[in-house]
Amino acid sequence: MQIPLAPETMTRLRQAEQLLRTGQFNAAAGIAREVLARSPGTAPALQLLGMALAQAGDLEGAEDAMHRYLERNPKAAGAHSILGNIAMLKKDPAAAETSYRQALRVMPNHAETHFNLALALKAQEKLIEAGAALNKAIALKPDYVEAITQSGTVLMALNNRAAAVEAFQRSLSLRDNQFEAHYNLGLALYRLDRLEDAKLSFARAASLNDRSAEAFLALGRTLNELGRRTLATSALARAAALAPDNAEAHGLLASVFLADGWTKAAMDEIGKAIALAPNNEHYHMVHGRILGELNRLEEAEAANRRAVDIAPESMEALGALGRSYLTVGRMEDAKAVFQKALALHIDDIHPHLDMARVEKFKPGDPRLGPLESFLAQEEWLTTRDRAALNYTLGRAYDEMGDFDRAFAHFEKANAAQREHQPDTEAADVAWFESAKRIFTPEFFIARAGSGSQSRVPIFVLGMPRSGTTLTEQIISSHPMVRGAGEVQDLEIATRIVRHRHQLKTEMPEVTAEFSADQLRELGDTYVARLQDRAPGSERITDKLLGNYNRIGLIQVALPNAVIIHCRRNPVDNCVSIYTNHFVESLEHANDLARLGRYYRRYHALMAHWRSVLPGRFLDVQYEDTVRDTEAIARQVIAWCGLEWDPRCLDFQKNARRVATLSITQVRQPVYTSSVERWRNYEKHLGPLLDALGDLAPAT
Repeated sequence: MQIPLAPETMTRLRQAEQLLRTGQFNAAAGIAREVLARSPGTAPALQLLGMALAQAGDLEGAEDAMHRYLERNPKAAGAHSILGNIAMLKKDPAAAETSYRQALRVMPNHAETHFNLALALKAQEKLIEAGAALNKAIALKPDYVEAITQSGTVLMALNNRAAAVEAFQRSLSLRDNQFEAHYNLGLALYRLDRLEDAKLSFARAASLNDRSAEAFLALGRTLNELGRRTLATSALARAAALAPDNAEAHGLLASVFLADGWTKAAMDEIGKAIALAPNNEHYHMVHGRILGELNRLEEAEAANRRAVDIAPESMEALGALGRSYLTVGRMEDAKAVFQKALALHIDDIHPHLDMARVEKFKPGDPRLGPLESFLAQEEWLTTRDRAALNYTLGRAYDEMGDFDRAFAHFEKANAAQREHQPDTEAADVAWFESAKRIFTPEFFIARAGSGSQSRVPIFVLGMPRSGTTLTEQIISSHPMVRGAGEVQDLEIATRIVRHRHQLKTEMPEVTAEFSADQLRELGDTYVARLQDRAPGSERITDKLLGNYNRIGLIQVALPNAVIIHCRRNPVDNCVSIYTNHFVESLEHANDLARLGRYYRRYHALMAHWRSVLPGRFLDVQYEDTVRDTEAIARQVIAWCGLEWDPRCLDFQKNARRVATLSITQVRQPVYTSSVERWRNYEKHLGPLLDALGDLAPAT
């Protein structure tokens, strides 16, 4: 039988409760101690003391007080729960589990205790039991938002992403302003490859907590994968500013800068990442890619070797080293590295895809079976890997002459590529029309004599798969020329000058705003960036294909630059685009009808350039190049203002870095098998032929 407390004791305990409620924990604890000093063992005082000390951070004292209280009230469920909370704060989830279970024996229908038990179980990685405890809490309290959110995190940990998405969405339908739920919903959607939806969830999480580096990092990563690099850069820069010691933020920012052509900024960021995490092989691989872009090939190989030294069994590191060998034509070295990766990771698709690149497929090729087996697992592959697998199988069957089967794979590959692509065709149409409207003969007359007077750049431009890599390889085999490959320096120089002078319009309209001084500044900025890639070279090629859009800008900013336009049979060109896997997916390339329409717009723009800039550039027909290589090579070298050198015909021996889809072809003598290749697929090409109209040759 409990002895009633004296009135003055009751008054003091009520005062302690009030202090506890208002956050004055030490004062509350002082009153509880005062009561216990007069009446040792007073249960309410022990309970209040334990609660006050726990809130004040004295976990040992709180635990002692609660144990003493339970000696007098062993069935006090609340005290057991408080002990569980104390154990969790002490990072002892096993002890917490014991206390919560004891509380539930007394109060089996207390939803909050089931929730706390779930947290203790989750901390011990008892995920199935944690899920059951959360389900019990939700059954007892259907609108228990925190429990529903936590059930989503448990489902995520159990790899049940679809169910996790449902849980997070249910939780957010009850309370939308939850940072944790939006962030974790984004993670679940990201892992389901639902990138657009993931982007929205991460953006909402970042808006709810603009100090969360993790949210901005996840948002930047997702935007980058969606190809929204400008937005990705902003998000990742924010993450790096919030968490300057976060190596991943700097590493990802370096990758985005590299993809956008900002090699110096990329080098700075990857330096920070490596300084923070010197034994992270991924950052050394990114470093290798940056060095490769700068044509510092030996250093690039060394960076990839460093990655392999750090992680000798890493599939990614071995793949990067093998690909660095591929870019300089060391096929046997590449093959040896890819075989090592394959032996270590036989069940992963990526080394199989790498091995598919080293040589053509032949009937009975042992590489084919494993690739086919991955088709049965397509639903588990990312969109990117599904596309890569089907492009690879399409190419394999093409090389073996099974064209119907090949085309079926190409269709699946392009369908996968379209999944995350926005529809930008209207913007494309507007761009081409603006360019034709702005760049008139009068425009160029008014700007005669403007721009940089440098003779360093040689632009090799045209549609993808039109022979630009072959042409650049011929030119860069000349001893006075270095090949820079596909660089974005002209676009970057344009942006630099636009921002420096606070010009608001975009290309092509901004070209009309540039003053003569600004055009010279733009040209000089571009040349300086280009020369950073090949210091001391008299002439440097720039093979960024999309520069056919910028011929007008080149004329006024770099009037002495050489321009060579590569073209090819329109159907062959489009089929080659459709059947090849581009690292940077082309938005117009994955639908035959849209591809044909785009080609017509490109063709009309080139006709416009010929009209307003007669004789400004040399047209080089791919079919002529492969039929009479020496004649075309001599014509090209003469157009560049160079003396003929016979090494230009030994272009396959040129050891410069080549990182385009023609990576293996340029290491071989010229062949004509790609001429009229489209006829192998003629019966599948109706939408393309219709869209090309009179540009398509007679069938």
